[in-house]
Amino acid sequence: ESLKAPVHSQPKLTRHQKAAVKKIILSKKNSSFLLFGPASSGKTEVIMGVIEKMLEQKKQTLVLVPEIFLSYQEIARYTDRFKNKNVALFHSQLKPSQCSFVYNQVKNGSIDIVISTRMGVFLPFRNLGLVAIDEEQDISFKQWDQKPYYHAREVSKELAKLHGAKLMLISGTPSLESLHWSRNTQCGFIKLPPLKTKIVTVAKPQFVFGDLRAHHSKKQNVIFTPDLEKALRETFQKKGIAYILVPRRGKSQLVVCSDCNKVLECPTCNMPLNHHNDIYRCLHCSFVTSSFVQCSKCKSFRLVDVGFGTKSTAETLGNYFPNLKIEIADQDTFKDNKKRSALLNNLLNNKLDVLIGTYAIAKGLDIKYTMLVCVLNAENWSGRADFRFDERRMSNLFQLAGRINRPGSAQKGACLIQTYKSENKMWDFLKKWDWEKFALHELQERKQLQYPPYQKLIKLSCKGINKQKVEKSTQSVYTSFLKHTPSGILEIYAPFYGYNKQVRGAWQKNILLKTRKRISAPLRKMLSKLKDDWNIDIDPENIF
Repeated sequence: ESLKAPVHSQPKLTRHQKAAVKKIILSKKNSSFLLFGPASSGKTEVIMGVIEKMLEQKKQTLVLVPEIFLSYQEIARYTDRFKNKNVALFHSQLKPSQCSFVYNQVKNGSIDIVISTRMGVFLPFRNLGLVAIDEEQDISFKQWDQKPYYHAREVSKELAKLHGAKLMLISGTPSLESLHWSRNTQCGFIKLPPLKTKIVTVAKPQFVFGDLRAHHSKKQNVIFTPDLEKALRETFQKKGIAYILVPRRGKSQLVVCSDCNKVLECPTCNMPLNHHNDIYRCLHCSFVTSSFVQCSKCKSFRLVDVGFGTKSTAETLGNYFPNLKIEIADQDTFKDNKKRSALLNNLLNNKLDVLIGTYAIAKGLDIKYTMLVCVLNAENWSGRADFRFDERRMSNLFQLAGRINRPGSAQKGACLIQTYKSENKMWDFLKKWDWEKFALHELQERKQLQYPPYQKLIKLSCKGINKQKVEKSTQSVYTSFLKHTPSGILEIYAPFYGYNKQVRGAWQKNILLKTRKRISAPLRKMLSKLKDDWNIDIDPENIF
């Protein structure tokens, strides 16, 4: 795939960027750094400055990005900057022959720079000098759905040690784990200020909070408040691009029978089906059924969509503005190479009016034509019961606001957030554009509750087709842990089902352990005795 990325002359680094590059380059082997700065502070230029020094030393670089969608923008950016170097792309949607080619080229040292998703940490580098994890806070760096469970950040630390390489974690909204780690270890904490040069000064986003309570309607799934309509019209008049973040794919959140109120569910996962075009499908397995299906309880055909997704938002917006060019960016788009490439080219060349997408559109896109970003419902976020909920939601909102006022833009971008709780104190951190202050506030609460990063969580999950056997096994292990509590365990939570009780026909019940940061030898021994139907997830991204 070829992207028509705009050609840039090599920029001059600012004083702060030069100092960051110098500090990293002159550090000893195995040095680790957290590079923190708001959107458009020039973090990518620091990465490239360090890579230049690595290339001079004939060393290889691994750059990890959270999404395949973003990797194509990055490959265009890096090949433009390092024209005479071998830059490769590596991710799970490459053909086996392509993966094998990159694997062998990395092994013999022919490839200088690898842009990859989390799987890149397992490439056999010959002379690795730098591992850089861009948007290091992103949940995509954790493999949680199949063995081996790992976090690319933790594996990268070991990879860097193995090669004597430098490790850079980069983010405008660093994870609380990385922020705490960088401040309390020998890892270097480097903070970049907002970009301010003779050529460009990056302005703080303008935040507008629309109160949804004044416009609530049970009959309307997608709500565009007058403030949002006005902002969209102004954006289109100025030939700018608008992003609309919608957490869910498809046409709705749920499909409900209007006669008996039963939610339409997958028969093997017991999870709500997703309405996509003319089918209902499960997002957790391969189950698909026609949109003319009957309600399983009362046999009614009167099924209605509740809530909204990317598809219904695009349809509603098309009714408001029939002449707009609207594109959707979600997992369905990302699977198609041609669609993905066309979408990025349209963004780069200002041939798009609106991009409606899931969380991926909040990450890393550097499009100077973007003038408006918005969230239709700030409360419409999954995972509310999890202790990381505020961190994740605020991170996505900070990242989304960072898509506007990019270098080269008019610096007059706005972030419009529609909410039912405009008085929420969390919004104050956003208005002040201060992630660090929010993070320190959140860390204080985590410390009081002894949650990560202050202590460690281990989720033990028993999976099986037979529900009774799963429950019996879970209770047995729970009783054993209570009876023979190994050193290092602070708390043992009783067995519980997560949000997804059953996936692909298999039931899953969990036990949560809160332990000290260093796992004791007796605990390791106990965990090693668990049978094959048990999964062990250390530092799980989601409890439920």
